[in-house]
Order: sequence, then C-alpha cells, then structure tokens
Amino acid sequence: MRAVVGSVVVIAVALSAAPTLAAPPALKAAPTLTPGPLTTRAGRDKLPEASEFLDIQFQGWASDGRDFGYCLIYNNGGDVSCDLMTPAGKEVPYFRAMAEQTGREFEQVRARHAKRKYRLFPKATWPYAVDVDVVWRVKHNKAEAIEILQLGARVRGKYPASYVLEQKTEPDEEGYAHIGVDYVSLSPDGAALGVMVRTSFWGIPAGAMHTHVVSSARLASAAYNTAGMVHHKRKEFARAVTYFRKATFADPSRRHPIYNLACALARLNDSETRTALSLAIRRHGPKVKAHARKDKDFDLVRGTKWFGTLTSGGDKR
Repeated sequence: MRAVVGSVVVIAVALSAAPTLAAPPALKAAPTLTPGPLTTRAGRDKLPEASEFLDIQFQGWASDGRDFGYCLIYNNGGDVSCDLMTPAGKEVPYFRAMAEQTGREFEQVRARHAKRKYRLFPKATWPYAVDVDVVWRVKHNKAEAIEILQLGARVRGKYPASYVLEQKTEPDEEGYAHIGVDYVSLSPDGAALGVMVRTSFWGIPAGAMHTHVVSSARLASAAYNTAGMVHHKRKEFARAVTYFRKATFADPSRRHPIYNLACALARLNDSETRTALSLAIRRHGPKVKAHARKDKDFDLVRGTKWFGTLTSGGDKR
C-alpha cells in the first residue's frame, strides 16, 4: 500500500457538485455521485475583512472561468495590484506585472472587469458534495515564529483529512503573524477551487493576500484515497475498494489510488485485480512492477500466471 498523509480536521466547508467523470479504461463503470451546492465558512474570525482596508476593484472567478483572483487599489489610490491565476494554478503574468505600471492600469482593470464579469461566488456544482468536505487548519510553529495554513479535503464522517495546499506567514517573533482563509470559491464549471488566504503581520490587519487555485479532482481523489487507507488498515477490504475506486475515477492521473485499488481487490481475490494492476503499471511505469512483487497485498494472486507475467522486469532496486 501507498499512503497519503491525513490529519485532524479543524474547520470544514461542505462542497458542491457538477462535471461528468471519465471512466479509466477497462475498469468498471464510474461510481454514482450526487451534486450539491457549495457553502463556505470563515477561516479565522480574528482577521478582519480585507475590503475594510483595501479598495478591491474585483475578486473571484471570471464568468468564463479562465482565471481567479483579484485586483485592488492601495496607497491612497496610488497603486494597483492584481493577482490572477488560471484553473491550472498558473499566474496570469500580464496582470502580475501591472503593479509596476503607471497611467493606464486603472482603466485596464475596470475594462477587464466589465468584459470578464468577475464574481466572488459564481453558480457552480461539484460531483463530490454527497460525501466530501473541504477543510483547513492553522498550525503554530513557535520555533520559527510563524503560522502555517493547510487546506485539503476529507470524506465526511470520522476520516482524517488529506491536505494538498500550504501557506506560511513571514516570521514574526513579536507574535503578530496570523493567517486565515478569506474565502473559497468554486469555479463556474466546478473543476477548480479558488482559495483566498490572507496573512496579518506587524499589527497590520489587512496584511497580504495570497491567491491559490486547487483542482477539485485532486482534492476529492486525495480525500477518497485517505478514507480507503483507513478501511484497508482495518482489513475492511470491500469498503476500501469503494473509496479507492472513487479516488481513481476522481483523478485518474494520480499514482496511489489505482495501485491501492489493485491492492484491495487482490485482498478479495477479485478478478478485476489484474485490470487495475495492469492499468497502474501502464500509467506509472516499471517501478510499480517491482513494488507489487514485494507487496503482501498480492499474496492471494502471486502464484497466478498473469501476475508473474505482468510484474516481470521493471526496477529491481
């Protein structure tokens, strides 16, 4: 088995639902998921609203879903700062550079907002609303005089969270460094989650704003995989299969879920083991073969001809 680290949840955000999942080749049909609305909660009450201190021209998702972030005016109207990111998590370089320009930037910001129609919370649905929450927590590191915010997802119930995003404050030995989530916002197509994080330091409550975009599929897949690990360790292999299958379909590009699905199926001596392991090897290379040869999860199928053929060769280190 290969685990994804989970942890104790502090604050949860119930998610929503939308796009159709594409089935990985040769596996059984995708799990049935139920859509639902996105809801949000404040991350840290001690951080005041950024709009009280900064003249935000627009924030949220563009109506076409091509970018997420904000543009604001500061220094008593003397400067413009924009931080926009694509759904893939890449910065929009032109607007990042606008903070260093003079003259035209105010009109450019207003023109962009008028054309793209940014909304803080666009109407959106997300397929994982039935059983996955977005969660975040703040950790205090006294040794480094910083706070660390981690955001991820968990399967609803008594399951640990899997964190995929981390933001740190700057060191502040006077104890003024704080961090929190201003808001989370689902993209119009439900494929990504925009996260606005704000840090407060040196007694300046507005602090700095940090823009993040996380794949909805990555969040859900990590949460499902962690839930699957809980049941696998308890030897509840049928339930483990359910969650590993969801994790695999949520984000077929991730390495651990498809391999873990093969492990749990092998524990049940299920005929689909061969298909899942074959897919894991095709996607993630010969090292999977070497790992499977030594993995006790495959003891029930290790003597079969197909397992020997499938796992022959590969990285022997």
